[in-house]
Amino acid sequence: MKKTQRITLLVTGGFIVSVGVGLGIYFLFAYDIFRFKEGIVPGPTFIEDIRKGDIMANDISGICFLKYTEPEDWNEYGLKKEEDYFRFQSKKFVSREIIEEMMSVLLGATIDGYGHRNHPKMLYKGILRVQLNDSGFYYLYYQLGHDWEKEEYYVSLEANSKCSTNILGAKDYHNTAFAAFLKKYDPWYREYFP
Repeated sequence: MKKTQRITLLVTGGFIVSVGVGLGIYFLFAYDIFRFKEGIVPGPTFIEDIRKGDIMANDISGICFLKYTEPEDWNEYGLKKEEDYFRFQSKKFVSREIIEEMMSVLLGATIDGYGHRNHPKMLYKGILRVQLNDSGFYYLYYQLGHDWEKEEYYVSLEANSKCSTNILGAKDYHNTAFAAFLKKYDPWYREYFP
């Protein structure tokens, strides 16, 4: 074999390996994007739907508090499928009064984004599933916090669109009045504040 033939084979082999590695990286990146979007259903969030009047209290069949627990090797970004939520302890409420109170608090006191806090401390996390009469659902992820400077409790919310199970598709909200709603109805509130 001549020297030029060997060089040609080396260059061709190197090119083929480079293309193979490039395609591997491309498909790995595409797979990561797919996994990121898994469980995200485009559309307005629960808060946006109640603001527009598309969801009313009588459209809701019940609300369910899920006790958020975090194993060491897991985080909320692992919640992508409906089955992922089944591992949480839950408590369901179907009372019209509780549902109407929740809607009133969310509609009347929720602001977009996170509220600024000078000395915040997150106290605990939870998940609220809002079950609709038409078999649809919404997830609201909440974190109860306390601002030591203002001496007030507040809730940071992340609201998903209808039937969306991935927290990465949720939009951020802030609601100080929702802290009182949690104190009244969240069955695990007393574990954190005996």
